[in-house]
Amino acid sequence: LKCTSMEKSLEKKAEQKKSQIQKIIDVSTPSQMLCLALTLILFSKIPACISSANTYSRFRKLENPSYDRESLEDFWIVIPCSLVIRLIKVAVNKSSHSYFKGKLQHKYSGETLENKIAKCSRGIFKVLYFTFTFCFGLFAVLRQTPFASPTMFGDGEMMYTFGSWPYTVMPYGLKFYYLLSFSYYVEDGIMHLFMPPNYDYWEMILHHTLTAMLIFASYMNGFWNIGIFVLIQMDMEDIWIGMIRVVMDYSSTAVVAILYS
Repeated sequence: LKCTSMEKSLEKKAEQKKSQIQKIIDVSTPSQMLCLALTLILFSKIPACISSANTYSRFRKLENPSYDRESLEDFWIVIPCSLVIRLIKVAVNKSSHSYFKGKLQHKYSGETLENKIAKCSRGIFKVLYFTFTFCFGLFAVLRQTPFASPTMFGDGEMMYTFGSWPYTVMPYGLKFYYLLSFSYYVEDGIMHLFMPPNYDYWEMILHHTLTAMLIFASYMNGFWNIGIFVLIQMDMEDIWIGMIRVVMDYSSTAVVAILYS
């Protein structure tokens, strides 16, 4: 038993000494390498995507000079938004650390405990952030559009979704809502690179890259009238995903099953 205990202790120390790159290599299964390859392909398409979207936006401005068009300059707000998101995440982590440590320390220890605490705090942030963006997107942005039906708390009709496209008038707050959503995936994708890697490491990088590109493309190409429905639906789902991350390591199976359902 002593030998087994010593071997486990040595294995933990060896794991802790591994660099981030070594840890990433350890979890890079064939499926994860496929995700990495797809991510690199997407990155290679980013310059062409930006150029195409900018050209399309410029021509639309020539056709209708009075249109309050989308532009690449709008994306400067992503930098301060990403920084604010990072600061709020750090604040949530610090304020909730002792609480989750008390909940989890009987079950985990060492680096594993800290990783579990960090996961729970990220879950708390997701619940807070996506509750805000869901409510803001639905009640402050979507209901101002002419295609928000009564079931969406508006007084419009879905038949007007493409009524004046591509010159659909942007409702107040849409740019902020869209670019805040873009900022979230940029910040979360960058920080994910430095997180302890697990079985879905490259899969999440692919997810964040693809989502950010889709938000950018739908915004710059005037398809926000469709994208807003997708974003609101994603925000609602992520509230529940955040809740699951918070409770899955210390709540009963029944509670987790209810949240999953």
